[in-house]
Amino acid sequence: MTEINLEVDNRPEKGKHARNILAKEGKIPGVVYGKELGNMSIAVDLSDIKKIVRDFGTSKIIDLRVKGSKGGDNQTVMVKDIQYDPVRRELIHVDFQKIDMAHKVKTNVRVKLVGKPVGANRGGALQQQMRTVEVECLPAAIPESITVDVSALELGESLHVFDLSLPEGVKVTSDPDALLAVVAIPRASVTEPEVTPAEVKEATVDKETVKKEAADGAEPIES
Repeated sequence: MTEINLEVDNRPEKGKHARNILAKEGKIPGVVYGKELGNMSIAVDLSDIKKIVRDFGTSKIIDLRVKGSKGGDNQTVMVKDIQYDPVRRELIHVDFQKIDMAHKVKTNVRVKLVGKPVGANRGGALQQQMRTVEVECLPAAIPESITVDVSALELGESLHVFDLSLPEGVKVTSDPDALLAVVAIPRASVTEPEVTPAEVKEATVDKETVKKEAADGAEPIES
């Protein structure tokens, strides 16, 4: 998996005032976590991190470089968590996790559906229920995405996590029975059974008979 570079700034000051200053500079606060590292506060260019999240999600290995550092603060990281403003839906904070290339990590990888289902030719609609799955593997083995061919799916057929074909060394940790995609049957195909005029008349007569027997004190005959 190819690494990408991200330049960040040290963030010595914290608090609302410091965040407002960063916002005016087009940056957001962030933190890098690591056992030996502790917590390192940084400032991240908003446009840079938005592009990474948009293009790669959170499964990308990042070579994080601190501006002005002699190299000791540079870290190999992955995005651990991102926070959005609940009203503006703008990215406002990002957490990074320092990783060891020799140790396995868990991360979410995108699922891409390719092909047109056979069932789509008969009015079915392909519905993707999960867009990412969690996997565990060495950082260098994290796939860019997991591709699934759905062209053989008929009306009403589905794919689950256990149907995924994974690269060597990659283990899926999401629920294997979770639904990935389904070719939904169009509603027009699910119709109520037709009722003939004779059946309507018979049902009406039966109801009148029950009413008459009840009025006469007779026990209704159960059908």
